[in-house]
Amino acid sequence: MRSLVLLGLFLSLNTFAQEPHCKQLIDDDFEPAREMVKGPRAGHCLDTSQIRPLQLIALNQDNAFVANVSHAGQFWTGEIELTKEAIKRAIFIIESFPPEAIAAHTELRFDFNLGHEVILRGQNETNLNEVRKLSSIVISFEAWDTINGPGYSFTRGMKDYFALAPRLVSLEDIVQVIVVKYKHKNKQVELNLNSEETLDVLKGLLEKGDRIGRNDITYHTIKRNCTNQLFQVLDRVLEMKRGMIRKMSEFLPIWSKGILKRRKLIREELPSLEVEFPQ
Repeated sequence: MRSLVLLGLFLSLNTFAQEPHCKQLIDDDFEPAREMVKGPRAGHCLDTSQIRPLQLIALNQDNAFVANVSHAGQFWTGEIELTKEAIKRAIFIIESFPPEAIAAHTELRFDFNLGHEVILRGQNETNLNEVRKLSSIVISFEAWDTINGPGYSFTRGMKDYFALAPRLVSLEDIVQVIVVKYKHKNKQVELNLNSEETLDVLKGLLEKGDRIGRNDITYHTIKRNCTNQLFQVLDRVLEMKRGMIRKMSEFLPIWSKGILKRRKLIREELPSLEVEFPQ
């Protein structure tokens, strides 16, 4: 009950600004309904039907309240417990896609212990009053296209075609995309972090994601991609210096495992998603 009261308290204060002509759902206070403000697609509404940036509603010592969590094709508010008893581990996911020699997507998975799951509550008319529990949540920085936009490419990703969307996604949805829909090769490595460091990384990503989601920041294939956004937070938490060579090594997500190995951040190599979750 206390969590619901807190959620209601911050609801009216922390919603995104909305442009009515860009809304795709009627009753969703957290829909980031707005236009692309720069680049070739400036003036076009961003497509909120599948991709939305996370929104941090409230953050205290033991809990984070967030909105726009993607799960089962819908968007939810979520309550995340931020305690050492709750957090289990952080897992770096590397998803390869054609051309596999250079192309990949990275994201960071957080697993929670039994009894400390992420609590989801329906956010709009599609799932109102529904409640779900997640034992894992994934943070993914992605290119966010406009309605009827041109779709992603490496070159368009360097020309301000897309906004940058820091997403919170259920592991179930990630498996459906990587394993079931695309059948992409993938690797998972457990990060060599203690509980306090894992929590600090999670908090840091939530705060960074919220800042990006509230501002008109564009995606860039090299400068602001899925990988360097994760490493910026990891390095800050672990107090690692970010020189030019270190930054350049993050240009290609396919190099991520080598970066983690050099920084001694791999605790254990885990089975791929299709092995962990056979279909």
